[in-house]
Amino acid sequence: MLETGRLTPVDAGRVVERLVTVALSDEGYPVRESALHAVCTASTHYELPYRVVEPLAVGADGFEPLLLDYVLAILGSTHDQAALPIVERFLHHPHPEVRKEAAEAVNELRWSHRPRQPSSSGARP
Repeated sequence: MLETGRLTPVDAGRVVERLVTVALSDEGYPVRESALHAVCTASTHYELPYRVVEPLAVGADGFEPLLLDYVLAILGSTHDQAALPIVERFLHHPHPEVRKEAAEAVNELRWSHRPRQPSSSGARP
């Protein structure tokens, strides 16, 4: 359902909120991984507000490294500067895969924060 992009942004936000709750639950690893995978999928089709995925940021330290990769990608996809300090903490994580995903998320967050450059013709966008 999330991968079709056919939900309204409000409905997608509700689904993602529920998936975030599952990802943070005591469910088994496969269930939590599936929930995070679905949120990642949603983040490619919807602009997810940081407030919807913020519980993942709060609980980031409790995720296994493979699940943390999802969390960092999700936080980066929000393009919200509030996620930057959380993501930056993982640039020095002991697992290289986590450090790599953190670097990619930091780049995405910083890139989305850059002011637009004027075009070569001098016209403003």
